[in-house]
Amino acid sequence: MRATIQSKPIQASAAISNAEAREPQPALSDEEFWKDRQRKIDEFNKLCEEMSAEAEANGLTDEILAEILAER
Repeated sequence: MRATIQSKPIQASAAISNAEAREPQPALSDEEFWKDRQRKIDEFNKLCEEMSAEAEANGLTDEILAEILAER
């Protein structure tokens, strides 16, 4: 069931990734490349912050996270 239930940030990220993968990418200048790279990093960081806030709102604690990671 975990695979079928996704949070809104995860769905949004998947939609962005899928859309970018389908579109042909024009050649970028060095400056455009670094700006685009930074935009993607900023977008990723924002997504991580949103997912962290959502997890915390749903009751995830550092202790629970440590237990989950210890199982892997």
